[in-house]
Amino acid sequence: LSVGTLVCDGAMSTMLYGNPEESLDRPTEELCLTKPDQVRDVHLSYIRSGALMIETNTFAANREKLSSYGLEKKVRDINREATQIAKESRQFTGQHIWIAGSVGPLGKRISPIGVLSEKRARDIFQEQIDELAVSGVDIIILETFSDLGEIKVASEAAASTGLPFIAQMAFGQDGLTLMGHTAS
Repeated sequence: LSVGTLVCDGAMSTMLYGNPEESLDRPTEELCLTKPDQVRDVHLSYIRSGALMIETNTFAANREKLSSYGLEKKVRDINREATQIAKESRQFTGQHIWIAGSVGPLGKRISPIGVLSEKRARDIFQEQIDELAVSGVDIIILETFSDLGEIKVASEAAASTGLPFIAQMAFGQDGLTLMGHTAS
């Protein structure tokens, strides 16, 4: 950041779902195991377009989200393979590219609003984030959260790795998150 603007990649799932061969009834994160070349092609396209930071294909690669598809036992495999694919893409280009481990919301509310305990949420985030860190990402990126409580729990998990992290909230045109939080 000290040298100026850092150009990052764009939406991974949008690019992968743009492939007419892909079914929308499976998570794009599964492609890290079944069709890694497609994921690699998206990374390479972004790098060729000038991205200096690419995100792993792991936005929904947590135990809670993957359980909807019977893939809850593949959390570590998917996060590890996604990181490896991104690292191979960087190596292929020979450029200095930052690899950000993408982590999205769990899709369930944390108590007291929801049914998921804070401890359970922390464990779910920690499992994914630890695998991303061990697999060799340079930074963790927490994306499109709408609940301050949830991003706090995810931030604690990210901070425990010692890696730098980015925490992003998603706001509507009214300046509020879906949970009604403001930016101030």
